[in-house]
Formats: sequence, structure tokens, C-alpha cells
Amino acid sequence: MQKTMKTGGIGHCLRFRIVRGWSIMDAVIIRKVDFLPLSIKGMTVLDTNGDYNIYLNAKLAHDEQVRAFRHELEHIRQGHFYSASEVASLERSADQGT
Repeated sequence: MQKTMKTGGIGHCLRFRIVRGWSIMDAVIIRKVDFLPLSIKGMTVLDTNGDYNIYLNAKLAHDEQVRAFRHELEHIRQGHFYSASEVASLERSADQGT
């Protein structure tokens, strides 16, 4: 797994590539931000470069951030960004995969 650490901008930023077997996923960029309401633990945005940007709520305890991170990675792993399924169904699926 390749990773680099950067700071600045909006919170801390961690960028890495996930390697599974012989395939490499697009980059995953993780940011802890404080502009999310407490009801949103994390969210992922696919950018124009094809990179996944995971935003974690900095107001949450570390263990909650870890759970949110795993949940968001599960969305990526399951290919939810290319799915036409209903959001509620995708959320249940990501919860079951973590």
C-alpha cells in the first residue's frame, strides 16, 4: 500500500492506493473535517480524477471515525459509486460488509 501524509487546507489529509492481489484501486484521500453535522459520521465523494475522497467528521471520537472510515471503504469496495440502487439499500449493504 502506497501512502503519503499531507496537512493543510481542510483538516489533515492522507492519500494512499489500495492494492488487492495484482489490481490497484484508484487513490483514496482521507480528510478529517469539522464542517459536517454530528448526524453525518463520514461521506465519500468521487472526484474528476477518479479518486475517492473520504471525509470523516473530526467532531467524533476516534473509534467512531474508524467505524465511519470502514463503512466508507466498504462503499468503495462494493462499487456503490457505479450503482443505480437506492441509497438506503447501499447503506445497509455497506453496514453489513464492515
